[in-house]
Amino acid sequence: MFLVSKSVKFRNFGYIPRNSFKENFTRWLFGEANLFKRLQAKDIMRALDLKGTDVALDLGCANGYLSIEMAKQAKHVTAIDVNPYVKQIKIPDALSGKLNFIHGSGEGIDKPDNSFDVVLASEVLTMIDEPNSFLAEIKRLLKPGGKVLFVNGVGRPNVQAMYENDPKTLAKFVQKYGDSVPKTYDEYIQKLTQSFGTAIHKLLSEQDYIDLISQNGFSIESATNSPKRVAADKIFMDQFERFVRTGSGLSSDWFVPQYYYLSFLSLFDSKGSKSGSIIVAKKPE
Repeated sequence: MFLVSKSVKFRNFGYIPRNSFKENFTRWLFGEANLFKRLQAKDIMRALDLKGTDVALDLGCANGYLSIEMAKQAKHVTAIDVNPYVKQIKIPDALSGKLNFIHGSGEGIDKPDNSFDVVLASEVLTMIDEPNSFLAEIKRLLKPGGKVLFVNGVGRPNVQAMYENDPKTLAKFVQKYGDSVPKTYDEYIQKLTQSFGTAIHKLLSEQDYIDLISQNGFSIESATNSPKRVAADKIFMDQFERFVRTGSGLSSDWFVPQYYYLSFLSLFDSKGSKSGSIIVAKKPE
């Protein structure tokens, strides 16, 4: 009943059929409930710039919501993740033969050299403690001149500004939540990333990622910030309060009204947030 479209639809971006009627109906209407990534989605798809002849790889595909949209534009997409959940993802009939999911890591992938035209690695570099071997595997898999897109969170600028320049606002949080408020911004990021289960407990800067990628033999084509600043600032201040209140920074509560509200505000904001980085790099010819 709730069919997957053959073209990218940002209204319900990332919709994949599930077994539950209620979940299918909600996702078919509104898409994947990942607020930050949904606000980045147009910028990610624009940077990927997939062609009908492209063979693509989504490394660290999570539950496949980006993979499925990539498959609507590419010739074929292989999506890989360490979470065994990927083996349960049902490929829609509309994308039969254009998409497959593999349970595995980003190293030692059972594909020949020069297999892919485009690779997406979204929020993967923060999850591994040995990025050089991961980047070497991407380089092996990419065709000469092939493109790789790295999408990473790189900070919480407004939360950092509060710690450094707005003691009154910080004091209000301390008054309300007491010792659960971290003493410094670095302490907050350390505790937040630990709650996410990342391999490193700090957020690298965009320049850190550029240097790391360049040192592994890729040429940097572009680096842009996404989503818009007004949206990211709202998300991360809400996340900060949720974390000091509950110990968790993750939530999909009120996704739909938040997504449409922040999307509307973003229409009037020309500046990308330095909290998110989309880096396009290429393998030398």
